[in-house]
Amino acid sequence: MTREDLACHCGCGTNKAQDLLWQMIQKMEEVAGSQEASSGTRCLSYNRKFGSEDTSSHIPGWAVDVRVKDNHHRWQIITAAILAGFNRIEANAGFENYRCLNPKCRRKGAFRPWVHLDCDPAKPKETIF
Repeated sequence: MTREDLACHCGCGTNKAQDLLWQMIQKMEEVAGSQEASSGTRCLSYNRKFGSEDTSSHIPGWAVDVRVKDNHHRWQIITAAILAGFNRIEANAGFENYRCLNPKCRRKGAFRPWVHLDCDPAKPKETIF
């Protein structure tokens, strides 16, 4: 993963990836190997398209979603993330056709699963959701 991979995927160019986040990603990749970011920094408009809250850790650049290939890969990412110091982790739904249950969410159909990692200093620590 490169720091440029953490830019907003809507194409606006926003990239507020915090230095601490980038350092932790590098430490995680030392253990788990190179990973693919499915989402890094998000501008407010793009974040709202997902139905995500305006308080999302992606907006100020404290979070990354890492694409997951299978359940073993998910385990490797989470283990490496904990060793790298991430203290907020979300392991999303399985590999079936996933429907976003948030009524604001505009995602349709199947999409690839991810693991959300963040180090947002304003949010509760040592949390898996």
